Amino acid sequence: MMQSVRMMASGGRKPPAEMNQGAKRRRSPRVAFRLALALTLGLSTWTLAQSNGNGEWKTEHLTLKNGRTYAGLMLKEPAEEIVFQVVKRKPGRAPVVFSARFPRSEIKRLDKLTGKEREELIGRINGLTAAGSLEDPRLKYPELKPAVFVGSERKDGLRYESDHFELFSNAGEDVVRRAAARLEQVYAAYTFHLPPVNRPAKPNTTTRIYLFQSLPEYQAVLKGRNIFNPAFYDSAANEIICAAELKPLAKQLDEVRRHQADQLERLKKQEAEVGRLPKGEVQDRARQQLQDARRELAAAGSRNEELFRVATRQLFHSLYHEAFHAYLANFVFPPDKGEVPRWLNEGLAQIFETAITDGNELNVGQVDPARLELAKALANKGALAPLAELLKSSSAQFVVAHGQDRQAADRYYLTAWALTHYLMIERKLLGSDNLDEFLAALNGKLDPVKGTRERPADPLEAMSKLAGTPIPQLEKDLSDYVLKLQP
Repeated sequence: MMQSVRMMASGGRKPPAEMNQGAKRRRSPRVAFRLALALTLGLSTWTLAQSNGNGEWKTEHLTLKNGRTYAGLMLKEPAEEIVFQVVKRKPGRAPVVFSARFPRSEIKRLDKLTGKEREELIGRINGLTAAGSLEDPRLKYPELKPAVFVGSERKDGLRYESDHFELFSNAGEDVVRRAAARLEQVYAAYTFHLPPVNRPAKPNTTTRIYLFQSLPEYQAVLKGRNIFNPAFYDSAANEIICAAELKPLAKQLDEVRRHQADQLERLKKQEAEVGRLPKGEVQDRARQQLQDARRELAAAGSRNEELFRVATRQLFHSLYHEAFHAYLANFVFPPDKGEVPRWLNEGLAQIFETAITDGNELNVGQVDPARLELAKALANKGALAPLAELLKSSSAQFVVAHGQDRQAADRYYLTAWALTHYLMIERKLLGSDNLDEFLAALNGKLDPVKGTRERPADPLEAMSKLAGTPIPQLEKDLSDYVLKLQP
């Protein structure tokens, strides 16, 4: 029986550790991916990649009083805060672009460009965030390396290396590139809002992510284990296993790409023929028809890009969710520092799983309409999980192994998301010193000299201190917040 996955780079790198039987499980609906034959590959990743190879850029720089510096472009400069578009580029990596707000009170210095240099920077960043060009469908970045997928049989695969993760997959190249680009983007959200502390002294802080091209292969690896979701994080091995029906999707992408390339080539030939026509009404009409055809082709590309996003949304949300757990454990709050309460860990993971918006922009805190609708339904009935229970909950309330447990688990997930969103986004506690103090209190503050911890604080008392209000009032405030919140 196959107990775990093996993916090795062609250079002979050692395989990962076995996935143990105690891997964390989280409920998520099974998703099948079906696309119409008219689907074309969205080229936002290509645009990012092509621009990533344009050498050094002159960028604007924002320096905070805490010493952190960001390269990018200043978008807005109102009285109290600055909206800055952060740009991260590394050779061979998927570039990252996102907008963030910085209070003026936290800013030490802002170095801006002027004139032609600023216009050039704006054009380059627009190229990173544009929908893409239909003229050249090549995907050159992110840089992928060959790997060998070793499961029930040896298969060729691909590998992508990043600072915080390694992605291995036996899916089609287009799908792997898109997954690598999106993972880079969401890890940028993790590091921006929850900066990493000193890296723990253990050998496997880089999470290995295995993306299967089919559910049967994924299920073969999980044989004998009762796991309902299409992705899970094994904290012991520091591995994320993820699956989706990607093989038929990749095949359709290849077919449609070839068809679209043929269409574009035909249009180019027709344009050359029109250029040889006598100038006048006939030539003008022919050119207009060709321009209309190009616009229709571009519009079809946009529609197909949306189809792709819909088809892969659950896959990537599940992947982002599990990747957040891995990032938190490896770089922000490793086990040797104590534990993050399970409700907070799951609440934050739900917030970050929907952090990427259209155009690959980051918007941490945006509200998922479906999740909000379910939370509102509970709040209307007064059926959110009581905070006295949620704050003292353990992993048992979030592990779904049987069908009858799902309703209760969803209730805990929704309440955890609502409370986390209220505290971290509305009250702006994400990444704050107050949050650090809250977590330290829950684990018992560490005496650096004796190496011992104080007695852990009562979860209700610690939360009341963090929120600045008694628990009964916080419960009412949370229900009101959910009912007023808009997607």
